[in-house]
Amino acid sequence: MGPRTLAFLLVASVQVYMIASVTDTNDFAALNALKDAWENVPANWTGADPCGSKWEGISCNNSRLISVTLSSMGLKGQLPGEISSLSELEILDLSYNKYLSGSLPSSIGNLKKLKNLVLVGCNLSGSIPDSIGSLQRLVFLSLNSNGFSGAVPPSIGTLSNLYWLDLSDNNLNGPIPVSTGTTPGLDMLVNTKHFHLGMNQLSGTIPDKLFSSKMTPIDVLLNNNNLVGTIPLTLALVQSLEVIRLDGNLLTGPVPSNLNNLTKTYELSLSNNGFFGPLPNFTGMHALQYLDMSNNSFDATDFPIWITNLKNLTTIMMESTQLRGQIPISLFSLPLLETVVLSNNELEGNLDFGASYAGKLQLVDLRNNLISNFTQRPVASKVVIVLVDNPICQEITEATKSYCIDSPTNSSYVTHQRNCVPAKCFSDQISSPNCKCAYPFTGVLLFRAPSFSGLGTSSLYASLENSLLYSFYSLQLPVDSVSLSNPRKGSNEHLELNLGVFPSSQDHFNQTEVSAIGFALANQTFKPPEQFGPFFFIADTYEPFAGQSKPGVSRKSSKSSSTGIIVGAAAGGAALLLLLLLAGVYARHRKKSAEERKNSNNGNIETVIGKHGPLALKRYTFSDIKKMTNSLNDKLGQGGYGSVYKGQLPDCRPVAVKVLNESKGNGEEFINEVASISRTSHVNIVTIVGFCLESSKRALIYDFMPNGSLEKFINKKNAALEPSRHLGWDKLYQIAVGVARGLEYLHRGCNTRIVHFDIKPHNILLDEDFCPKISDFGLARLGNRKESIMSMKEARGTIGYIAPEVFNRRFGAVSHKSDVYGYGMLILEMAGGRDNDHHDRTEDTTSEKFFPNWIYKRLEQGKENEILQGVTAAEEIEIVKKLTIVGLWCIQTNPSDRPSISKVIEMLEGPLQNLKTPPEPVLSSPQRLASYSSTASTGENLSTG
Repeated sequence: MGPRTLAFLLVASVQVYMIASVTDTNDFAALNALKDAWENVPANWTGADPCGSKWEGISCNNSRLISVTLSSMGLKGQLPGEISSLSELEILDLSYNKYLSGSLPSSIGNLKKLKNLVLVGCNLSGSIPDSIGSLQRLVFLSLNSNGFSGAVPPSIGTLSNLYWLDLSDNNLNGPIPVSTGTTPGLDMLVNTKHFHLGMNQLSGTIPDKLFSSKMTPIDVLLNNNNLVGTIPLTLALVQSLEVIRLDGNLLTGPVPSNLNNLTKTYELSLSNNGFFGPLPNFTGMHALQYLDMSNNSFDATDFPIWITNLKNLTTIMMESTQLRGQIPISLFSLPLLETVVLSNNELEGNLDFGASYAGKLQLVDLRNNLISNFTQRPVASKVVIVLVDNPICQEITEATKSYCIDSPTNSSYVTHQRNCVPAKCFSDQISSPNCKCAYPFTGVLLFRAPSFSGLGTSSLYASLENSLLYSFYSLQLPVDSVSLSNPRKGSNEHLELNLGVFPSSQDHFNQTEVSAIGFALANQTFKPPEQFGPFFFIADTYEPFAGQSKPGVSRKSSKSSSTGIIVGAAAGGAALLLLLLLAGVYARHRKKSAEERKNSNNGNIETVIGKHGPLALKRYTFSDIKKMTNSLNDKLGQGGYGSVYKGQLPDCRPVAVKVLNESKGNGEEFINEVASISRTSHVNIVTIVGFCLESSKRALIYDFMPNGSLEKFINKKNAALEPSRHLGWDKLYQIAVGVARGLEYLHRGCNTRIVHFDIKPHNILLDEDFCPKISDFGLARLGNRKESIMSMKEARGTIGYIAPEVFNRRFGAVSHKSDVYGYGMLILEMAGGRDNDHHDRTEDTTSEKFFPNWIYKRLEQGKENEILQGVTAAEEIEIVKKLTIVGLWCIQTNPSDRPSISKVIEMLEGPLQNLKTPPEPVLSSPQRLASYSSTASTGENLSTG
């Protein structure tokens, strides 16, 4: 045995030893304590190596635990103090385990690196430990829907990175803490966006100091507590507020007039308090959609005419507010109005909707007023009108019974079947919307502040279903469909909906999948349509594994640990012995292996295919390709790698067949790439359904995209010739976000990280619903799983979308940031409707004739109107500005100055005012880059033909 072999065996022995004990011993001991304290832990929690064995719900970085996510597992027991030993832990999500009880140990403060603490929907009790203020990296704190009591810890005010604070639906009492000279308070949370303290027993006043102009919260929910005193004037200093809920308290005094300054607030709920004085005037709150001032003691007044100026209003609730006089006809002309509840007042005279009442109107409840007449109009027949206990209903006739008899309104909704026959299922299964029998993951969605009040708006529920599905698909979760049912108003004015999530791959989810779905809902990864507002989810225990027994032979930590160590040691020794034997076999058969590599080409290819196991793709012969494409007759286009033809599979499924240019080699690299690509699955990635490899002939078969490429929809010349090609700015925005999500998956989400290198409109395909699909990624070189930096020899692209570093290494390393550059050029083209790869070569191409230069100069000179070019609607202007600013960030010359694609998504979905204009890229014109590259002496220039 030579020295090289000995060295190899020595290194391998060390590696085997390390593998046998990859998990840090302290982390393993802490995890073992959790295992001993809980029932119904995952079935694969066995052995001594949680990281190496990939225990369910456990994520590691090297040997250290960084994440414990066990949402909806049916865990039963208490949270032991030993959890504090997981010193590298960043995420702890035990949400929706309703049998997880006891207190939150004070040692939780030792988890100094914790970013997400999610315990929503458990059964925890006792006080929230003050040590929680030690979690200085905490971003997401969700302790809602438990049984916590005692005071809100003032130390929470020191959590300067906190984005989400949710302590609602507990039994917390005492005052809202604010800072003093010696103690912290919640007023210090200037970066927190969500304050959810509702449904507790908080008392005392709302401190003036709680709010300041330095704060930027989106919603403040203090509803259903025992708060007294007046609304502090400082509340109006928080200009970012969108949702304010102060209902269900003991507040008094006049409502401050300066609330009128809150121009972004779309929901204001002041009901069920003791406010008095004049009815407030909110004319300036032009964003208001939902206004509820019911059950207060305001001065008697005529119906306030200023309400008719709130053009975005969908819901007006002013029950028992001492209103009198006649309701103006103009109220019912508000274009978005759905619900009017003015019961228990002294409104009188004639009720008339007018000739042009709002088409969305659903409910007008005026019970117990003084209405004496109703001008009926044929168009008003679909509106539910309630006039019970008004003079007009003293005698009920055939003409008046529809609005004089108090009958419950039908607000039932259930997700429709998808044009299929419901399956006949076993008694404990349910037929999904796609008519498949399965065990759905169920629970209740609770929306705290929806901007609508009508429960029968089926289009809104359909949009919620689509948002849920899109989110689950984006996260690559195996979800077939979702169902919603029984919308209702809860006791705290929450909108409640039953949710069912159905599996796609089999008839039930596994534990990892249930936990991932729970995590997405508990951590607010899912974003509902904006009309629904902030939400939370209470999951049911998932029955398919709710009663599983706990693995292991003993509940005692010492015995479990000892057993694990013995097993680990035995495994390490056996592995080392096996390695020695294999080394001997390797040396003995080395010559034979070399001879086997000389086998025929076909034999090698079959071996390569077999190495990957089932590819989940069908292999076709070239004769099959010719049959499905009618002898390559219907050509869709020509690209740098080959031609694309329209085809049809034997089951009549339309496909696009890319016949690649003939290539030398034995096809091993092609099969390796096909195997990797076949494992990609994302709603924004075009689906590959088959391949052909026959001698030098190679082809890839994709789903057919009926709307073709994005290219034909974003060029203004095309739109001028064919107006139907203009998609609208909202759809273009959705496409931009979809492409970014697809790129994020290629860069971070799939098994093999893929750098595309050719992001351009031609490679963005659109399905029948204009959902974008990234294509041609299968022809890119595949990056290493741990590093996406690519060799210059492997990079290429299209002029106009190629990043500077692809032209020349002096600009930086070629990486996933090169795709970000191409994406930036893509969305700039979407914003401006101009090509990035065509230029007037008779002009100075180093000038602003190149569109990104031109657009930057317009921003710099304050000439935004030239960019907008006729766009006038506020929402559309915001979209154009977002695409423009984000695009300019993406095309920064230095790759390190560009955002990651994940950051791009955050920028697109965040508020416009948070985006700053980037510096002008030094080299952004393709000709300038090419010129620079041609004069450089690095010897690594790239031909992109």
